[in-house]
Amino acid sequence: MSRLSRSSAPGVTYDDLLTQGILGFQRCEACARTVFPPRTICPHCGSVALIWQRSQQVGTIYSATHVMASQQTAHVVVLVDLDDGFRMMSQLFSNADAADLDLVGRRVKVVVADRDGSPLPYVELEEDGDG
Repeated sequence: MSRLSRSSAPGVTYDDLLTQGILGFQRCEACARTVFPPRTICPHCGSVALIWQRSQQVGTIYSATHVMASQQTAHVVVLVDLDDGFRMMSQLFSNADAADLDLVGRRVKVVVADRDGSPLPYVELEEDGDG
């Protein structure tokens, strides 16, 4: 993993990386565990020695649910276990026929998309991006 040298607040750094299409996460130099979402102190050991790393942006869906928000179309919210060692909540990027899919256990890749003026990490099924 490459280390990213950033010195600003964790939320600012995270957003800056997203604008570059990068999903960033932190690793604690004291206990070597992953930290996500970004923080100033390791939740595992209390160390402040957190370094930024670039995610591989691939993982496996742990759970999924279909959500119908008022005045919007339905979307699929997922918990994804990233190969980097952390779990992240996201939304399935393409909802085409998602209601008919068994999503748990499916491999996904993270894509950063700008919706409503802010870049956010979404996931798409690996097969959707390969075909």
